[in-house]
Amino acid sequence: WYLSWCLVWLPFCRLKWVRMGIMALAGSYMLRYAPMLWAGGYDGGVLGWQKLVTWGGGIVIWGAMMGIEKWREWHRVTMIE
Repeated sequence: WYLSWCLVWLPFCRLKWVRMGIMALAGSYMLRYAPMLWAGGYDGGVLGWQKLVTWGGGIVIWGAMMGIEKWREWHRVTMIE
């Protein structure tokens, strides 16, 4: 359900980087339970790792999406010339 709540709002968002950010955070929210599954419960520093995966993962995914978009843009301009 992490992905479904934000997909409803994507058509209303005109800025491409905001749409990519929403999708990146939705993707990282789906991975947020990976540290708990890895550790077998909420013992120790799992909550800290969960926050790191959620926000850090979103930033990394967003950066990768923006980098791919810039590469495509550059590649398209290079191919035209």
